[in-house]
Amino acid sequence: MSDVSEKVARQDRILAELSELAIGVARDLAQQVSAAETAQDAAAVASAFHRVGRAVRQTIALEMKLERDRKALDREDGAHAAVARAEQMKQRRLRLRSTVQHMVWTEAEKDDADLLIDQLDYFLTENTLDDAFADEPFDEQVAGLRVALGLPPAPPDDAADEDRQPVRDTPHMGAGGIPPPTAYREQPPSAAEARASPG
Repeated sequence: MSDVSEKVARQDRILAELSELAIGVARDLAQQVSAAETAQDAAAVASAFHRVGRAVRQTIALEMKLERDRKALDREDGAHAAVARAEQMKQRRLRLRSTVQHMVWTEAEKDDADLLIDQLDYFLTENTLDDAFADEPFDEQVAGLRVALGLPPAPPDDAADEDRQPVRDTPHMGAGGIPPPTAYREQPPSAAEARASPG
């Protein structure tokens, strides 16, 4: 239980206890009015009874006011939560549309792209989405929209990573098939080359 909830519960207990005590005092005073021997005593007790009765009414009114205030705060919190949720749903729809639209223009035939974009917009309209839409994994939503639009499944990430693996170096060949610098160092001339040389 949060601190606020604990304070609210404590206030409720105090007000309830005050109401019970005041009602008990009012009952005793009512009996004393009936048992008063003189009119002066009866008037004094009746005055005390009136004050206690007013305290009881004020306590009840305070309880009702606090309850109304809490309900108003709950409605306000609910409204703020609804606005935040709507914004979250909107941002997810925009992100999905941007991502999948790019895929459509990249992968689909040009003549089909406009139709697929219209279908995408329909799939992402508010009335087709449930409350859990913004909480679902984004990648799974993209995959589902690809299937719904008839696009082929996207290649797995590991396959793409394999395509990007660099060429392994070998003792005689550098990265990309370029010989390493050591392959260009000057080699001693052969015996035939030495005899043919004028020097």
